[in-house]
Amino acid sequence: MKMMGSRFLSGFGLVLLALLAALGLAAASCAVVGFELIDAEAQGGASSSSSSTTTNAAGGGGGASSSSSGCEHASWPNAPAASDPGADTVDVVFAIRKIDFGEADLSQGPMVGFDLDNRCTCQGEGDSCKEPAWATGDHCDGPQGRDNAGAQLFSVGSLFTDLLSSKTFTDDAEAGQGTLLVRVMEYNGQPNDTQVTVALYPSPGLDKDPCIDPLPKWDGSDRWPVASPSVKKTGGGGAGGGCGASGYDVDSPLYVDHNAYVSGGVVVANLTDAAIIFASSSKVTTLKITAGFLSGKLVKSDARWTLEQGTLAGRWKLEDVFDFLSTIETMGQPLCTDNPVYNLVKNAFCQFPDIASSLGGPTTPCDALSIALAIEGEPALLGVVFESKAVPTPCEPGKDPSEDSCGS
Repeated sequence: MKMMGSRFLSGFGLVLLALLAALGLAAASCAVVGFELIDAEAQGGASSSSSSTTTNAAGGGGGASSSSSGCEHASWPNAPAASDPGADTVDVVFAIRKIDFGEADLSQGPMVGFDLDNRCTCQGEGDSCKEPAWATGDHCDGPQGRDNAGAQLFSVGSLFTDLLSSKTFTDDAEAGQGTLLVRVMEYNGQPNDTQVTVALYPSPGLDKDPCIDPLPKWDGSDRWPVASPSVKKTGGGGAGGGCGASGYDVDSPLYVDHNAYVSGGVVVANLTDAAIIFASSSKVTTLKITAGFLSGKLVKSDARWTLEQGTLAGRWKLEDVFDFLSTIETMGQPLCTDNPVYNLVKNAFCQFPDIASSLGGPTTPCDALSIALAIEGEPALLGVVFESKAVPTPCEPGKDPSEDSCGS
């Protein structure tokens, strides 16, 4: 995609500013759910021919490969050639304490994220996909080809409301109202391990378990509840005590990569599906991510592990954008296609597909928005399973945004 600077506000920004002034999306917490991780080498990391390494801004020290244009592609490190000595007995859980969508400074384009499409667009290289005629926005990459159109959306949104901001999500995690749990298992505890298991669990918040203190201590003793969609239903009891839902097993995660690795102390996992959850007391809104990656630095001090300089990055399919629209409200009314501001919202999102949702070439249609967030995690424990239920769309048949598309 192409570099977006302050000029972003001139077109799409004005449209979205008007939109967010009317939005009534009361986000109270943030988590991530829906990961199905596969072998990280299947989609590839940094080029194996590259010998250069950069410190990926909020990217876990990812590697970078130089192209003929001179652009170093922000990426994750390659898998190590061999594991360091050590038994694969480390099993550690991190609760994400800090979240940053990268919206604070876009003067040079997005600074958070990876080069997901291996193209430094507007930096001596062309587009990685074919932009539809209606995608009239500016699609330039950030430094080192970083893809994160989502940062632009949060940047504009933060001018009108603090509900859609990195600070709000971080504050909610700090208050124990919801977070993402990252579990690293079968790890040798050394800088290099060719195969580890990474599982991801969303947590609806400590306050969902009446048996524990709702405020996190961040000392490794916090037992965060686990959302039921992230674990298998086995018929057994919930984990962590008598306050959880029965019939789930936190040791049987559904969103797991058994072929993740650790290289130079950086854990890398490949994901095919994910979703950022915006939760309030009355509803849940889901932002799905596909074809992305998780990377972060594992740091041990004495007996305490932390996850630092982490990045979760992926693609937001346009069809999933419309599913997202069907779950939000404006001025207390559902955003159905007959809502007076619906077309304003639709036109705003449809200007900026910058990436293909799947692997392809320059003629593959751009059918997704890139998105990334930086994360930092503290040690934690898995708690009870909280059974979450899907919220049906409030829109009548034929008026649901999920039935719409940008080309119609």
